[in-house]
Amino acid sequence: MRSFNIVTLPGDGVGPEVIEQVTRVLQALGVHFGLQFEVEAIPCGGHYYAKHQTEWPAGSFEKCRAADAILLGAVGHVENGKTVFTEPGKPYAQPQLAGFAQVIGNRQKLDLYANVRLIKLYAGVPQKISGTFQKVWDPKNVDYVVVRENTEDAYSGETFDIPDGKQSAITITRKATQRVVRFACRLALRRQRKVTCVDKSNIIGAHAFFREIFTQVGRDEFPDIELDYAYFDAFCLLQLQQPEAYDVVVAPNLGT
Repeated sequence: MRSFNIVTLPGDGVGPEVIEQVTRVLQALGVHFGLQFEVEAIPCGGHYYAKHQTEWPAGSFEKCRAADAILLGAVGHVENGKTVFTEPGKPYAQPQLAGFAQVIGNRQKLDLYANVRLIKLYAGVPQKISGTFQKVWDPKNVDYVVVRENTEDAYSGETFDIPDGKQSAITITRKATQRVVRFACRLALRRQRKVTCVDKSNIIGAHAFFREIFTQVGRDEFPDIELDYAYFDAFCLLQLQQPEAYDVVVAPNLGT
């Protein structure tokens, strides 16, 4: 019997409830397919930080690194009406949302560069619009995948002081962009062979670089892929108006 080592990070809010149900699904899969899942739950997140001044127990990252898969619930805890952030120097130089280690830290340290989100509407599932359940979209028209770069852009955790304000960096590198674009294009080769680059390149210079690299990689390495483009704000509307127009979407780590 094949065995897999799974680490779960229940975290905060609805996270523990989500992980509880995911664990039940794993157990059912194990029975059905003859697999064994060794599951270890690690307490973590904002509520853990509020009690212990650390986001998770010592050795937790090493367990994540050794696992076959990591299942994350959610992070973000509120106490006395305020979201819990780490204190300066405990452990980050700049305060971060308590739970940073489980989300951004794992992404960066484990190089989890592709955030893959499947957008699919199943028949018989109504959509909740203005408080009521309605049939708005035809299920056959809603089937696309969003691939978001997961390690840089605005999620660096870096903030700088400026006169009477704060400034956060937006970083886009050639290496990170090339690999996420290649991932999206290879995925599209198994689907409808179309990739849409969604960004804010009309105003953010780093996003213009992302679009430039997208075009180079798509044109030079994937000539059979149709290249498409959209801005973030327009895409928010277009995917509601015409979801059937999209197959694979690739984007930098901001807003998707």
